[in-house]
Amino acid sequence: MISVPLKLDQAPPKINTADLDNRVTQEEFNHFWYELRSCTAGKDQIARILGNIHMFILAVLIIWLLVALFGGFASGMILVGVLAGYVTVYTIFCAFWEWRISKCRSKFVFKQNLDHWNSRNLNWEIDNGYKSWRYPTMPRLILRDIPDINITFTDYRKTM
Repeated sequence: MISVPLKLDQAPPKINTADLDNRVTQEEFNHFWYELRSCTAGKDQIARILGNIHMFILAVLIIWLLVALFGGFASGMILVGVLAGYVTVYTIFCAFWEWRISKCRSKFVFKQNLDHWNSRNLNWEIDNGYKSWRYPTMPRLILRDIPDINITFTDYRKTM
């Protein structure tokens, strides 16, 4: 089994190919890494742009709320409610966007497994690190060996 942190903004990490009996090379791993990165590159860039827009809107909203509060245009509870509403909507949007990126990666890995890796008795999977909400871990990219299953159809009644 090969397990590496899923940090697609960095170069592909070095792997120990002997862990899987040299059935995958570093070059194949690098190719898979870059394809996975390109799968979600557009969504990641949109997320960065939207994050910058969010920071601008949040700064304008806080300034507007402070001016309204000190100018006596609105009560403090209404202003806190507007700010809390905006942060809530943005948090929900971020969770939805992360779900879309995760789904895109999962589809890519599923397709790659069917097309290339399962025939070599290898299987990619992404561990998103959500085993515990209290102690989440870094998402990991895992390449596992699929054991050969030998089924023999023997009539066991004859041996009894």
